Amino acid sequence: MKKLVSAAILFGGVGVSILGGSQPARAHSQNFLAALAKAYKTNPSIQAQRAGVRQADEAVNQAYAGWKPTIDGTITGTKTHIRPSQRNPFVSSNVDQNYEERTGQAQLRGSYNIFRGWRTVNATSSAISAVYAARAELVIAEQEVLLAAITAYVDTVTSTRVVASNKSNVNVLKKQLEATQVRVKVGDLTKSNAFQVQADVEDARARLNTAQAQLELAKANYKRIIGGQPSDLKMPHDLPKLPMNVDAAKKIALDQNPAIVQAKFQEKASKSDIRTAMGALAPSLDVNGTVGRNKTFRPPPTSGTPRGSHTDSMSVSASLTVPIYNAGTNHSQIRSAHQVATQRRLNLEVVKRRVMEEVTRAWEQLDTARANKKKFQAKKKAAHSALEGIREEQRVGSRTTLEVLDAEQKYFEAQVQHIQEVRNEIIAAYTLMSNMGQLTSRQLNLQVDHYNPDVHYKNTRFKPLGLTAGKSGEPSGNR
Repeated sequence: MKKLVSAAILFGGVGVSILGGSQPARAHSQNFLAALAKAYKTNPSIQAQRAGVRQADEAVNQAYAGWKPTIDGTITGTKTHIRPSQRNPFVSSNVDQNYEERTGQAQLRGSYNIFRGWRTVNATSSAISAVYAARAELVIAEQEVLLAAITAYVDTVTSTRVVASNKSNVNVLKKQLEATQVRVKVGDLTKSNAFQVQADVEDARARLNTAQAQLELAKANYKRIIGGQPSDLKMPHDLPKLPMNVDAAKKIALDQNPAIVQAKFQEKASKSDIRTAMGALAPSLDVNGTVGRNKTFRPPPTSGTPRGSHTDSMSVSASLTVPIYNAGTNHSQIRSAHQVATQRRLNLEVVKRRVMEEVTRAWEQLDTARANKKKFQAKKKAAHSALEGIREEQRVGSRTTLEVLDAEQKYFEAQVQHIQEVRNEIIAAYTLMSNMGQLTSRQLNLQVDHYNPDVHYKNTRFKPLGLTAGKSGEPSGNR
């Protein structure tokens, strides 16, 4: 129960840490944070899920309706043509004795339920649990959008760097080709040396074309998720503060991962649904009241009959309904509710296992990316030193052109590999943060108006009347 209450605190202001956990991410470059803030404010997936949360809020209002009376009114009008079967002997034969009678009835009815087997209490409890489950779904949507935005941003920067490395590689090889052609002319090298360099230049150009195509795809993905054209993007250098080991990450995920929180509240709602279904077997006590007036209009009197008359009525009654047998429907609904509760209890275990596996995978990917980044950094440095040495040795004739080309290729590959591992480390870190349930606008310290679902919930929980849902379905003042 404490964990559910803690989760309720979390989703009262979506994205706030439950049990402390890791601290908010350190400062990033402003354009990185601005891109994430833009995705948070404009992405339609988050907007759609917020509407889903507000719809769940209305279910609480509907459940509370069981505590309120119902009132309805009826107005009925009747026009009757009357033709007497016998004429009145005291009335002249020249007078038409047929006539019309008009009656009107107005009635106001009210009903209030005093007891219905605690179904209102349990239906309200189920609806409130459904609200918190919907808020958890909103956090899931928020995390998915932010992780997609981070991936799109980092992929665009990575692709830009890879294109720059490929361009540099093409330029280096072109200079190498020019130098080789000069030495062929003076007889220091053969034409085969020039052909070798020419082949490498064409290969580098093909790689550049591939890298440029990948960059265009990354920009298109950026535009789809974040919006607008990417401009002056900088790779984020400071990664979020993460737990020291995978066990600590798993502990945080068990408390804060929104998929687990959602499954917990869904299970809790199913237990309330069982009690609601069982309430149908209990008696129901209602109080009913009616106030009405009947009025009759007739033609001018012919025998002392008044032109119009009315009758007022008022009644109060109490009814006790005891279910005896309804073809087994209530019992079937109870059994069905038990099966749903069993399903959701097992689904909670399934979600926990999946989240634990996702945390482990993300942790291993992060650990691998960290190690590979260091290795490729060292490889890049070593490859650069080796290339410089081989170039010097070529100048004195102790190295061949093919050896220089091979060294240049190794240095280029080390550069690209290091760029990719920088990207992998960033994505793995934020993926782990998402798996722990902490990749939210609040945890990232985004400069936005953080959505607070409590505002709409409190405004509509007991709202007796009203058809409008506010601007764009959102209440004003949702911060």
